[in-house]
Amino acid sequence: MNIFDEMSGKSIEKNLDEGLEITLERAKDNNFTCKIVKGNKKIYLYSKYYPKKNLINQKIYNTDYIVLGLGLGYEISEILEKTKGTVYVIDYDKSFYNIIKEKAALNSILSDNRVKFLFGDDYKRFEFEKDFNFYILEKVVSFNFAFFKTIIDFHKTGNIIKRNKRVVCFKHVTIAKDCADTFSDLGFDVSVLDLDDFKDVDELRKCLIDIKADILFSINYEPYVSYISKVLNIYYISWAVDTPCCQLYYRKLDNDKEFIFVYDKAVTNCLKKQGVENVFHMPVAVNMTRIKKKAQKDNFIADVSFVGGLTVSEIRNDFLQGLRENTVSEISKIIEKQNNYIDKYIIKDLITDELSDKISKESGIEIKDKNLVVYITMRELIAFLVAREQSYIERANFAKEFEKRFDFKVYGNDEWKKYINCYEGFAEHFEQMPDIFNRSKINLNIIRTYVESGLPMRVFDILGSCGFLLSNYKEELVEYFDDGVDIAVFHSMEEAIELAEYYLKRDELRYKMIESAYNKVKKFHTYEDRIKEMLKIVFG
Repeated sequence: MNIFDEMSGKSIEKNLDEGLEITLERAKDNNFTCKIVKGNKKIYLYSKYYPKKNLINQKIYNTDYIVLGLGLGYEISEILEKTKGTVYVIDYDKSFYNIIKEKAALNSILSDNRVKFLFGDDYKRFEFEKDFNFYILEKVVSFNFAFFKTIIDFHKTGNIIKRNKRVVCFKHVTIAKDCADTFSDLGFDVSVLDLDDFKDVDELRKCLIDIKADILFSINYEPYVSYISKVLNIYYISWAVDTPCCQLYYRKLDNDKEFIFVYDKAVTNCLKKQGVENVFHMPVAVNMTRIKKKAQKDNFIADVSFVGGLTVSEIRNDFLQGLRENTVSEISKIIEKQNNYIDKYIIKDLITDELSDKISKESGIEIKDKNLVVYITMRELIAFLVAREQSYIERANFAKEFEKRFDFKVYGNDEWKKYINCYEGFAEHFEQMPDIFNRSKINLNIIRTYVESGLPMRVFDILGSCGFLLSNYKEELVEYFDDGVDIAVFHSMEEAIELAEYYLKRDELRYKMIESAYNKVKKFHTYEDRIKEMLKIVFG
């Protein structure tokens, strides 16, 4: 029951023509309090002893607010401390506003450009930002109950647009938690579900009905979630952060509630050209609230570190035995050529239709349900699988060469043990990984060949952990960060080694670049930035 429901059963003066008599008094702690008289009704709006104490009676989220009633502005000041958003203050007239304006001790909120004041019927003509919560000054509202109830009724009819409030986030090994936390910080009620906990689509559908979800959110595209989104008429936001996100290449429902965000600009553009609607580019980000690090100047664990998997390709694991010798030779030559172009994905151009057919027939690789696939060809699939093998070889070769020359450590899966002696085991994502990034003089980043332009989480996590980044070139990397100012970029293994040697000898330059990159991700590349941008696209 809200304040308006409670007041409806009470005897409250509702005559708006009868003015308020407001008297300022000094409280015991020397702050201002005030007494309000309206007809036979008289109350103190704030405590006569400590008027600023225990004012806010609800959680304040980092979002925009509509505040009903102004009072002396104490509540507004407290809300401004807890949100970066705009605060819209709606009051019946300027009685309190004029009092605040005349008193220097009260008028600090008038100079804050985040505060917007609306009086009388101004709110009916004002275009609000879409995302906001309400805060109600109950004692102020009680004196002009009918006026403020009109505002609530105006909102309920949809004339004031308020964002959806309940989000269901589906679990993912890493990013989903940061996204769920961000939705919560923005004022949404968040439920986290694991798709593996549901035996079928119908069970999930019933659960979502019970939750009364307004938005469904997943990392990578989930066809079942899209289906339920359409059935229940619920918005579905997916954020593809893997290459390839295989489900994206299957025929989807005609679902105007579905919005697909992809971390790789090249993939986004390719899907758009093929007619995929509601697909948008959205790079990944960093959770600056969770990662709280300062640049290290001693206590390092390694000169150079690499955190990442050595993923066995499908060709090596499943299909190699079935391939003829000359076919294996052709694949090897293509991989050799690709190794000379670390900053370009040329395998997709080197795989011919003829070679694609040969590999498919000899290995048994097939697209299982050809009726579903519309956005990827067999040639493109074979190119990706060959690129997976090339990336496996490339990472192993980098690690072997860096181990020879540097105090080098590698964290990831056990496959590394086959090639190096500096393998340190698995790195837990939320706590251990940021510490490794922070305490390594240089963090090597090897983005896989088949990722054409996008940046993995590793880039943002390194920079957000006050780590130094040495990365191979990708288009989006130099779009967001400056080579030689924020990060160091290489185009070959030889250049990577030279740059590592160069920056290990220049501590102060590294610290300067770390600070520059850290400030950039903090300002432009947080999960709050990304989620807000998604919501802006979805809700206009």
